[in-house]
Amino acid sequence: MTDAEEAYNPSQSQFIGELQRVDSTITLFRAAATHVVLYNYQKSDSSWVRSGVEGTCFVCERSTQPRISIIILGQSGSENWQLTVKKLKVQLSRDKYIFIK
Repeated sequence: MTDAEEAYNPSQSQFIGELQRVDSTITLFRAAATHVVLYNYQKSDSSWVRSGVEGTCFVCERSTQPRISIIILGQSGSENWQLTVKKLKVQLSRDKYIFIK
C-alpha cells in the first residue's frame, strides 16, 4: 500500500466533540478523509459545480434513525455539511472520487 492509499485514521476523541456539535446524535465515526471538496451535479447541463464546502469528511454512526451520517467539517470559514442516510450506497468510485446518489 502506498502512502496515498493509506486510510486517514484519527482517534475518536480527537473529533467526536466537533462532530457532536454538528449532530448531537453522533456516537462514533467509522471512516474519515483528510480533505474533501463537495461538488453538486447539475442535471440541467450535465455539469459538476463546486459547492464551496471543503474540509475533513467523516462517515458517522448516529443513535437515532437514520443511523448513518456523512459530515464534512468545513475549514477556513467554510460551512459544515451533513447528509443523513438510511442506507449508504456508493454509485461509483474512481481514484480519489466518490459519487453518491
